[in-house]
Amino acid sequence: MHIFTAADRTYILGLAALLKSVDLNVSQSGEQSVKISIVSTRIDAQQKEQLQNCCKYKIEWQELQSNYDQLLSISGSKIAYVKLEPRKYTKETERLLWLDSDTIVLGSLEGLWNLDFQTLPIAAAANVWGNPNHYQDLNPYFNSGVLVYNMISCPVVQP
Repeated sequence: MHIFTAADRTYILGLAALLKSVDLNVSQSGEQSVKISIVSTRIDAQQKEQLQNCCKYKIEWQELQSNYDQLLSISGSKIAYVKLEPRKYTKETERLLWLDSDTIVLGSLEGLWNLDFQTLPIAAAANVWGNPNHYQDLNPYFNSGVLVYNMISCPVVQP
């Protein structure tokens, strides 16, 4: 299982909680091999070491390679755009699980990891309330906090 996320110093406590919850809950069988890739910015070496101590799985760190300067961001951070370019930050060729850095894992991720979505490039949960920024817009939206990428059929995105 390959878990992919991104964070900056602002989300370091959420990232620590995510890592600990992955450590405690990722697999029912306990036999699942887990790789974690984190794209970061403004997280220093000592903080990375402390985060590594939150879980038993080896973390592969990547620095944010920003080409997102022309894109909008309400918070000012462009780190959320990382999920648009999984191939840029990982060498995964089959399947990849994105978890936002403020996600808490409460059970096994094996069901998501083994999800059969055939040739579709990505799986995401529907946001049943519609547009989170405009309550009257009830068009279908998806929640991008938890994604499963089918890297075999996932297109290369150039923002």
